[in-house]
Amino acid sequence: MKNSTIRSKVIFGIIIFTLLLFGWTELRHDTILKQQVVNAESSHNRLLIETIMPILELNLAFGLEEASRHYLTEIVSKNPNILMMKLENESNRVLFVYHRKDVVLSEATKISKIEKRINDRITEHKLGRVEVHFSNHYYQLVIKENLQLRYEFFIIVIIVLALFVLLLHYLFLPLKILTKQLQLFDPHKNRFPLKRTEREDEVGVIQNSVIDMVERIRLYTDKLDDFTKNLELKVEDRTEQLRLKTEKLESKILQVKEQEEMLISQSRLAAMGEMMSMIAHQWRQPLSTTTLMITNYNLKSLLANHPRDERDDILQKISETLIYLSDTVDDFQTYFKPETHTEETSVISIVQKAVQFTESRLAPYGIELEIKCDELLHIQTFVNELVQVLINIINNAVDALKESGVERKKIMIETEEKNQEVLLSISDNGGGISEEMIEKVFEPYYSTKGKNGTGLGLYMAKMIINKHAHGKISVNNSLHGAVFTITFKKTNARSLKR
Repeated sequence: MKNSTIRSKVIFGIIIFTLLLFGWTELRHDTILKQQVVNAESSHNRLLIETIMPILELNLAFGLEEASRHYLTEIVSKNPNILMMKLENESNRVLFVYHRKDVVLSEATKISKIEKRINDRITEHKLGRVEVHFSNHYYQLVIKENLQLRYEFFIIVIIVLALFVLLLHYLFLPLKILTKQLQLFDPHKNRFPLKRTEREDEVGVIQNSVIDMVERIRLYTDKLDDFTKNLELKVEDRTEQLRLKTEKLESKILQVKEQEEMLISQSRLAAMGEMMSMIAHQWRQPLSTTTLMITNYNLKSLLANHPRDERDDILQKISETLIYLSDTVDDFQTYFKPETHTEETSVISIVQKAVQFTESRLAPYGIELEIKCDELLHIQTFVNELVQVLINIINNAVDALKESGVERKKIMIETEEKNQEVLLSISDNGGGISEEMIEKVFEPYYSTKGKNGTGLGLYMAKMIINKHAHGKISVNNSLHGAVFTITFKKTNARSLKR
């Protein structure tokens, strides 16, 4: 109905209104007519009964049965609507009965039936009973004639409606043509084909107004096209200028940001390196003195041929521990010393250095560490920075396992060679990272540890891998936990300066 034309809506509305009005009028007229006919027949039948009752009462009171039969025969002959009449005396003996043979009584009784008791007016003694069945012949005749008139009137209404629809079609035809031309009109492709009309009715006014409006639209469209072309050229020029400026600005911002990050990282490492140098200087002399004293004691015992006892074993263990402690101080000093050159090294050696710094955190939480690394895989990288990345990832795995509640906590470090690339993966069974967080873990100042994290660890790890190690780092969830994968090119590149 929404897509139909005004003409269709008007025609549809008029047809519906006419049919509803016709139906309501005919229904009301039919109801009134039927009621009037029924009332008239009922009045006529009651009047007939009231007319014959006094005569039948008189005849029965005096025992004039033959007179009653003669009288009722005359009444039946004068009233063709009587289908059946029966007269009985006080002992229910039938004195007179009449029944039309062309009508079934059971059908007639459905129409009208009157039954009266005949009493003596003085003694109120029962004299007899009369029963009369009337037909609705007159009622059916009136209904039939009314139905015929209704059909004729309905045909006239249909003819008038058809003529009215044709008239509306003729009146709306110019509007239909105008609408079709408006739908096909495109100010850029064709001209409006209709011309101004001399008609002064509403259709003529609408057509002339539309033609004037179309001409104004064409004029405004031409002006708008010219303005749009000029504006597009200006916008393209300004957009290109803005794009170039934006690229330069983004490049400068990125350079400044990277320089700041490198300076912060280097300053922190340099400060830690200086601190470790001081610690090493303070520790090395007493460690060396203690080691020399133990060595001197061992030489004297050896020269004196003293038998080896438990004390010698203890001193040997102390000496080995002191040497290990000295080596550890050297490792810390080397780790925090800023690097200026890449070096070719095995992946397993880098993993072992990272594990050396983090293994003290594993035992308190019962975390099992499994390493499956190919000892023959070598890469060209900044060793200490890559060790820093692995330490950060392992520490994050320890924190995740600590909160996971898993009975058998496990961290696995594996390597794989694939398409001239080395893949180093660190995985845990701590439950993984939520889908909402996994896309943001490498963003600066975003931490999954809440207030306990700075949000810079994984961000710096990504910067080191992407910028310095010329590799890639990614994270995904496995069945049991998170998996960090670092990808390097398997090349033996020459040493590069920063």
